[in-house]
Formats: sequence, C-alpha cells, structure tokens
Amino acid sequence: MEQMNIKQFTIVAMASCALLISCKKKEVTPEQIEISTMDYSRRVCPRMINENMTMDSIVFRADAPNDYYYYYTVSGTMDDDYEFPILIDAQRSIYLTSLKQAPEMIPVKELEATVHHVFISKNTGKVIYDLQFVSAEYNGDYVTNAPHAPKSKAKKRRRKTKKK
Repeated sequence: MEQMNIKQFTIVAMASCALLISCKKKEVTPEQIEISTMDYSRRVCPRMINENMTMDSIVFRADAPNDYYYYYTVSGTMDDDYEFPILIDAQRSIYLTSLKQAPEMIPVKELEATVHHVFISKNTGKVIYDLQFVSAEYNGDYVTNAPHAPKSKAKKRRRKTKKK
C-alpha cells in the first residue's frame, strides 16, 4: 500500500514537471513583435482617444528594439506646447499603470525597451511632448523624469545674515 502511494506521488510529480515544461513561456522575437505591432496598428489606427487627441500609429522596429512608440496627433484646446506637457505629466501615473498591467506588452517589457508616447501638434506638425517610460519604471517601482512643470518665475528671497 505504501509503495502505491509513492508510485502515485511519483507519477503526479512527473506529470506536474511535464506540464510546467510544456507551459514554459515561449520567447518572442523582436521580428514577431514588429509584425504584430504593425498588424495591430493597421487594424486599430487612427483611433480617436478624445475630441482633441487621435492615436495615429504604434511603431516597433526589430532592427532598433530599444524603443516602442505610440504616436498621437493633438488638436484643438490641447494643441498647446506649454500647457500640454503639464497636462500629460499629471496623467503620467495612469499611462505607467496601464503599461504595467498590459499583458500584450510583456514581450516588449522583456526586451526592456523604452516606451514612448509621442504627441504631435496638428497645427505645426512638431512634437509637443515625448512621454517616456524606461524598464526600471515599468518593471519596478522606480519612477524617472520629474514632471514637466514650467520653471517658476518667482524670485527667490535671500536670507539676510547678521554681521557680528
């Protein structure tokens, strides 16, 4: 009877190991990421995010796997190169949380690519802001680049020191 339990345990253990080996995640190549990104971009873009923002495309190149890009066109009241970066920085944590939780981004995160959200002015055609997330941010708790708040125009007051 005891041998039967050991035999059953061995079979269950072997089956578990075989299952784990077969479930081992497949490594995705940069070329596969590029193809799936192009396909997704063709199917989904352009896509209205809101009345003043459109996601134009998503770009990943296998020959430059260190960067993954989302391109947006900004128009209307959001098309302001001074106010827009402040607005996006205020939503930085939302973009980062979305990136961390997106299962489709796992292969990109494994490559440790920098993820860019590039916002382009509809009026001028120039880049208003490039919101970037590095691997240390989306694979951990570290957060880089401080908010893009404009520099204060207020003058700093100097303390007057007493002469002895």
